[in-house]
Amino acid sequence: MSGKIILSIILVFLFSGFYGGRPNTRNCNYPNSARGSSAQDESYPFELLRYFEGNWSQVYKYWIYPGAEPFEESGNTENKIIMDKFLQMVSVSHQIIGGSVYTLQVIGYDSKLKQYFICDMDESGSNIITAQGKYDESKDMFVLKGNENLAKGQKRYFEYLTKLISKDEYVCELYYTLPFGEKFKTMEIRNIRNK
Repeated sequence: MSGKIILSIILVFLFSGFYGGRPNTRNCNYPNSARGSSAQDESYPFELLRYFEGNWSQVYKYWIYPGAEPFEESGNTENKIIMDKFLQMVSVSHQIIGGSVYTLQVIGYDSKLKQYFICDMDESGSNIITAQGKYDESKDMFVLKGNENLAKGQKRYFEYLTKLISKDEYVCELYYTLPFGEKFKTMEIRNIRNK
């Protein structure tokens, strides 16, 4: 075979996706490890947010201080893609210590900064927080960091992890950084897709 024919065969395989290609992942609600996507695809960061679409039941665990026994509450969330499918709005309602709390979260991807972000606010408007970060493809986990404004101009730093377990489950964890640099897990939310 001539060199041109061999080169043509190699190119056909490459462009057909037979070798080194990846399946079409649009509208696929699977974590990255289960679907073989590549973060090099420009639409990939936005498409990954589709994983969270739908209705989910939640179990919350809260720790008031390090070493304390956690208390549990339940809730639900309805997640929708908004703004031409680039951002995700999450409406959450759950029971905390006997009362209902309504929280709105906006989650998206900033294509200029190449970072995911979250803005979280509750009905009182007294605790609006934001965080930015990356998606760790090797761990199927979002790692977002931010700070929360406290009284008298003080700030509290936190890390917000979202672990993609399967197409029907994800877990969120919130860690505060204590004054001496130690991390304290203050919240865990296990989300199970309603079918």
